[in-house]
Amino acid sequence: MRIDGTVNPLTRIDPETESIILRRLHPRINNYNELVIFLLRCNMDIKYVGSGEAAKALVYYVTDYITKGTLSTHVGLAAVEYAIKMNESIYQNDHGSDV
Repeated sequence: MRIDGTVNPLTRIDPETESIILRRLHPRINNYNELVIFLLRCNMDIKYVGSGEAAKALVYYVTDYITKGTLSTHVGLAAVEYAIKMNESIYQNDHGSDV
């Protein structure tokens, strides 16, 4: 994903893709978080990945990464299982909310 030069005065949800479009006040500056930059003391690029095409791309990336030759399959699958269980435990009490 590249910077496309658009500006957004407010954070909003795109009705077609249901993606979160973050506020961007300058066409050539990427999204960033001042607290994360301060705490990690490094450059960063944060993007919320909730659903849609970005989530599919993330699943593809993670799947491709864990199936590399240097990582044994059982270790990668254990990591995926752990991530799914953690995700379920975080959101199991959130039955009625639509975000």
